[in-house]
Amino acid sequence: MMGYFVKRTNEDFVINIDLNQYGSGYNVVPKAIDPCNAYDIADVQTYAEAHPEMEVVWDGEKYIPKEV
Repeated sequence: MMGYFVKRTNEDFVINIDLNQYGSGYNVVPKAIDPCNAYDIADVQTYAEAHPEMEVVWDGEKYIPKEV
C-alpha cells in the first residue's frame, strides 16, 4: 500500500504519508540513487498516475489534498 503521497519531482516521491504528521512517509527515488530503496520508482509513478486524489501538500498544520 502506498496511501497518501507527496510528489517532489517525477523521480522523487514520499509515500505512506500520515496526514497529521509533518515529515512522515517513506522517500522513494530511483535505485541508481538509493540502491537499498524498498520500492521501485516505476511502481510509485504508476500508483501516483492512477491515484491523483491521494496526492497531498503540507499546509503548515497538516497534509491536505492537492488540487487536481
